[in-house]
Amino acid sequence: MKTISIAVDEHLLEQIDTLAQARRKKRADLFSEAARQWLKQQRLKALVKQDRQGYRKKPVQADEFEPFLRAQQWEKM
Repeated sequence: MKTISIAVDEHLLEQIDTLAQARRKKRADLFSEAARQWLKQQRLKALVKQDRQGYRKKPVQADEFEPFLRAQQWEKM
């Protein structure tokens, strides 16, 4: 683990400290959790962007999923 120094708005820091105290966690734990969530969100955004680019390059054909949809239909009795 590495110690860093960051500047944080006083009002935001008060909110973080209040939450940390209520959850019986260290301030650093909340910052770490927030950073992990932000990184996860950024990875998801990148994957969505990559997916969209792929579909722009190769759009779905009108009948592309027809065999799968037919296979999921129940036969009438």
